[in-house]
Amino acid sequence: MHQENAAPNRIPPLRLPFFLIVLLACFSLLPWVRANLRLAASFWGASAVLALFLLLLRRRVARTGRTLRYAIAPKPVHCVQLAMTNREALAKERFQQACEVSSRFTESSAAYFKPGTAPQSGTASRFCSEVNR
Repeated sequence: MHQENAAPNRIPPLRLPFFLIVLLACFSLLPWVRANLRLAASFWGASAVLALFLLLLRRRVARTGRTLRYAIAPKPVHCVQLAMTNREALAKERFQQACEVSSRFTESSAAYFKPGTAPQSGTASRFCSEVNR
């Protein structure tokens, strides 16, 4: 689903990473970073490598004649995942509450065992701890 008549970006695509590289380099101007020469050199080195990659990318884009642009396309799948995560958390919380009640009332959980056998102490808590992993 490629839209040919999409609105142009307000910021040219390669200018945005350039601003972020400059921002990263500006961290070396912070007083506590300047005080540590190794830390400042790390910021300078990372910025230099990123700038080099950006220049190589720009050169390659110019050679191939490609047009770069940003396209933001949120996917509804992420909303479903968020909803399912919230439901899963609620289900775990409710199950944990049930396990706590079950462990407090071991006599009432005897119905889950074969007739004539007494539940071993800690069986419910062991089951709850295995399921909660």
